[in-house]
Amino acid sequence: MVAVGTWLAQYLPKMPVQALDDTTVTMNDTARALYNADPFTYRGGMRARWANQFITTAADITAHFKDIKIPYLAVHGGSDGICHLDGAKRMESDSSSEDKTLRVYSGGGHELFEDNTHASGVFSEIVGWMKRRTYVPPSK
Repeated sequence: MVAVGTWLAQYLPKMPVQALDDTTVTMNDTARALYNADPFTYRGGMRARWANQFITTAADITAHFKDIKIPYLAVHGGSDGICHLDGAKRMESDSSSEDKTLRVYSGGGHELFEDNTHASGVFSEIVGWMKRRTYVPPSK
């Protein structure tokens, strides 16, 4: 499959190879309707060259997960069909950071900030994570 993608990227770089399923973007019907109504949203399918570059870059990043040493919080929708949960789990297992958190929101899509069910929890999670790691000197 990679060989076919590489060939397409070289010889038919603008060929659409896969369209985005809008139901994987967000679980929020209102946000999805706005996304679909946006005249600047490209719907013609991922182009071959872009897809090939994305896959190549993702493989390069994955190879360097072991080099991640800083603290991080990764939030992920359990029903995200764009960025697969396996990648986040692999980052968690392969990174060298001693302070790493992967929080999976069951049923959440790709855009968790747009999710009616999870958005406030995601924001609270991020703010709380940052507060626990930030020194604030006492007031005088």
